Amino acid sequence: MQSVSELKDHAKTLIQQQQFGPAQEVIQEWLLQEPDDAEAHYLMAGAYGYTGKFVAAENHCRQAIKLQANYFEAIFRLANALDGQSKTAEALQYYQQAIDINPAMPHVWNNMGACQISINDFSSAEQSYRQAINLGQQTPQFYFNLALALIPQSKNDSTKMDDAINVIQKGEQYDIELADQLYFDTMLGINFLTFNAPLQAEKHFRNNIVQEPDNPESHLNLALSLVAQNREAEALQSSKIAQQSCSDNEVNAITTEIAWTMGLIYLGLGEYQKAWPLYESRWYRNNKSPRNLAGKRWNKEALKGKTLFLYHEQGYGDNLQFARYFPQLKQLGATVVYECQKPLYHLFESNDFIDRLVKSGEDIGAYDFYLPLASLPGMLGTTLETIPYSKVSTEDQGNGYLSIATSDVNNTHQKIDQLLTSTVNNKRVGIFWRGSGSQANDKRPCSLKHWEPLLKLSDISFISLQKDYVTEQDEALFSQYSITDMRSVINDFSDTAYIIKQLDLVITIDTSVAHLAGSLGANAKVLLAYASDWRWGRNTDTCAWYPSLTLYRQSEINRWDSVINQLVSDISEC
Repeated sequence: MQSVSELKDHAKTLIQQQQFGPAQEVIQEWLLQEPDDAEAHYLMAGAYGYTGKFVAAENHCRQAIKLQANYFEAIFRLANALDGQSKTAEALQYYQQAIDINPAMPHVWNNMGACQISINDFSSAEQSYRQAINLGQQTPQFYFNLALALIPQSKNDSTKMDDAINVIQKGEQYDIELADQLYFDTMLGINFLTFNAPLQAEKHFRNNIVQEPDNPESHLNLALSLVAQNREAEALQSSKIAQQSCSDNEVNAITTEIAWTMGLIYLGLGEYQKAWPLYESRWYRNNKSPRNLAGKRWNKEALKGKTLFLYHEQGYGDNLQFARYFPQLKQLGATVVYECQKPLYHLFESNDFIDRLVKSGEDIGAYDFYLPLASLPGMLGTTLETIPYSKVSTEDQGNGYLSIATSDVNNTHQKIDQLLTSTVNNKRVGIFWRGSGSQANDKRPCSLKHWEPLLKLSDISFISLQKDYVTEQDEALFSQYSITDMRSVINDFSDTAYIIKQLDLVITIDTSVAHLAGSLGANAKVLLAYASDWRWGRNTDTCAWYPSLTLYRQSEINRWDSVINQLVSDISEC
């Protein structure tokens, strides 16, 4: 029988050799002899923690701390075990407790920073990582982690992006294991791309490719960074290399993302026939799957005398865009049943090309075939030249494929008319500058503050089309420039449509309001971020999907000033 001293030495050796299972057996024998040995519980927690068994690790850490108060190493390990279980608040308490005992340990600060990043507390994480660097200046991981805390803060403070780049350059001065370098290049690239710095992202993804030239994920990431720079020909080439790097006939998350990315690139290039089959990969991204419905998915069978059920997907704008196909289905003899989102219901119910309209969650009724709405363009063989309603005759100017309700379903028309009365002598211009902002990398919003050169124009009454997402700063600008606030009378898209039809012009970012204006045939100007969505095409101020819209594109990433200045110039000349 081994002594406790021998068992202790044996356990430590096994842990150093990463033989965690045998180490647990040795420590268990140790605990049979010394059940109240705090170090034994601490080492057992490590043997469990290194294999991802964080609950067991937590229990042994707590026992070690119970036996030996202020046991720094056990407290630090407990924080790590709690963090591994996403018990973030409690983990942060124990990281702080460890720091209170010994504030000179850089890895505690580093791990606390990672925990803070997991709850998007980037400012606190920045301070933690800076402390880690002060205590361990030759550890490159600390610099790269600091950059990961700085990049997200650049959304509200552009200087943080420059700080991140400088910090990375300092970290690159030190040697780092290849596996760690690959990890950080991937994470830094993804973060740079997410927060709209694709050129920096490209650098890190190219670093990955140098080290792992056959890794399809690295080539895919490079393609995404190139798309974000409007370098789609290069992006397509990188996507093809990613595809070739995958095993034959393999279908997984990476191959699905490659197909999706290639589909979007082809759509942006206007090569729709190549794009639509790849566009179907959207159903298999992020572990999604097509809706489970009874019956048969429509596959170009004859529709005369048949009922086709179409259901909404993606955002409101996508459904407004693809509603143009309903009349074509009617011409093919179909009875069209459409399930739409509730905010679109009153708008669609006034259009006679839908035979039966249902809201999400309502009974669908009988049908012969079904199809998700965004699959219609591909099934109908749409090319850039055959988009329905892409050309408007002189007599149809001001009219689109959607019409507004003749009945006042929300009892708002009179209130809307009253709000617009004060604008009767001026040119009426509706404005929309901010959507939900739910995506971290949403490049589309343009702060109303950027619009001030436009708001200063005379003889124009500006009408806010925002239903939500109005800030206190926005409200101050409403007061300063006498902007008419329509929030109180906008219940759904039918109300917004009614307002738009009474305006001389709509100015909007890329959001559902742009699609609504286009589908109504309204005169509108759309402000587009650099590397905009595929449906707006490339390098032109017109849109094949919406002939009544004029497009204003950023010429530089994150720069709206030239867009606004051009818009002011054009409106001033009208």
